[in-house]
Amino acid sequence: MDRLRLILCSDTPLYIQSLSVAFEENHNFLVLDKLLPNELIDQAGAMQPDIVVWKVNGAEFVPLLKELIKHCPMLQTVIIVENPADYDLLTILDCGIRGCLPMRLLPRQIVKAVELIVSAGIVCIPRPGPEHYGNRPEVDEFSGASLLTGREREVINYLAQGYSNSEIAKTLCLSESTIKSHLRSAFKKYNVRNRTEVLAFLYNQEKEKKRANI
Repeated sequence: MDRLRLILCSDTPLYIQSLSVAFEENHNFLVLDKLLPNELIDQAGAMQPDIVVWKVNGAEFVPLLKELIKHCPMLQTVIIVENPADYDLLTILDCGIRGCLPMRLLPRQIVKAVELIVSAGIVCIPRPGPEHYGNRPEVDEFSGASLLTGREREVINYLAQGYSNSEIAKTLCLSESTIKSHLRSAFKKYNVRNRTEVLAFLYNQEKEKKRANI
């Protein structure tokens, strides 16, 4: 299999060097270059890599991200952030990224996450808290909700609000193993494999619903 061509980007040379070493140890990746953010669009446009892994600071990266994806429409972009709670995950997903990873992960863990994103075709995001969803529609409004039992809809609604399994169990006065059982059943009905995929599914369904109402 051909190695995946990768560009690393950050304004912190030491951090990007540690990532470069980790990616170069994995034979599935070929690191093309290590760039500063102001070099990214021109160099990515010229090299047309398969993946960009970008350590971002603040929200000012969003216009640059949109420009990057415009220049490289086939690009799979993964961003690394210091604190995911500082970002609007839905806005970032809308830009077309494939993953948002917290900086607390070790470089080798980031490599494994990127490998999973590429090989499995999933979107990888941190578990969002309620502040990212606000007054979101309940799962009944999403396509496929009719497949779920009443209890499964309750569990998925709490999951969409950022609750952990233990928090859902406490709220519904059920055991954590029961919550896991309901989630497994709901994931099967939605044809997804994990929390990240069901959140991405629900997000896409909501986006389609908004488009239909325009």
